[in-house]
Amino acid sequence: MRSSAWLLGIACLAAPAVAEAEEAQKTCSAERQCTPALFEWTPWIAGGVAFGIGERAAAAAGFGLELTSGIVTWKGPPLVADAGWTPLRGDSGYRAELRAGPWVYAETRGREGAVAEGGLTLHVGSTHDYLDKVTELLPAGMFDLRAGGGYGAFPAGRAAHYALALGWGYRVAPDRTTSVDCGAPRPEPRTLLDATVVRLVTTARHAPAIDAWEIALSIEISPTVVFLKQRAGATQLLPED
Repeated sequence: MRSSAWLLGIACLAAPAVAEAEEAQKTCSAERQCTPALFEWTPWIAGGVAFGIGERAAAAAGFGLELTSGIVTWKGPPLVADAGWTPLRGDSGYRAELRAGPWVYAETRGREGAVAEGGLTLHVGSTHDYLDKVTELLPAGMFDLRAGGGYGAFPAGRAAHYALALGWGYRVAPDRTTSVDCGAPRPEPRTLLDATVVRLVTTARHAPAIDAWEIALSIEISPTVVFLKQRAGATQLLPED
């Protein structure tokens, strides 16, 4: 009798845990994991205006490309620590991220001609860039700093120049995210992925040889933005429209 009572007591204690596990299994058939790649490349097209010192503004358009790698991650700005939603099981936590790498850019201006330039870019964003949560997680946006130089045409002539640019907007790499079975380990980082950007950029250029200065204001958008919702929906468990 005592043995039966002990067994009955153990069964009663275990029943809630078993029921909870069964319920979790029913409600969690898949989850998403976000893993930055070792290298991520980003193409963009740009349009805006360029202002030469003492010159009238001119329309400008160009095309650029960057390749970045993760340098360091941390908890804190610009990431919101508590964005009002719960991390899905399996994620190691949302972290801000610094990426760095080379960039190249070519631009034509209706006023005097074209410029070509390149250098180093720094990007501050998030390791978790879910399309449906990125603006909630980073309400202040993401930031880019580009520094470098090149050669181009200015009102005073053609010359080598320095360039410094500051960008603000959002960047999403949809293939970072994969849908996996509940409780599955985090996928290994892939070697190369593409990212999509939409950002506002202010660029300052100076050509010392001809003492020319220029400020350019532009919006940069990746051509892949038109496919972003479809690509993200395939891997990020986005709600249906």
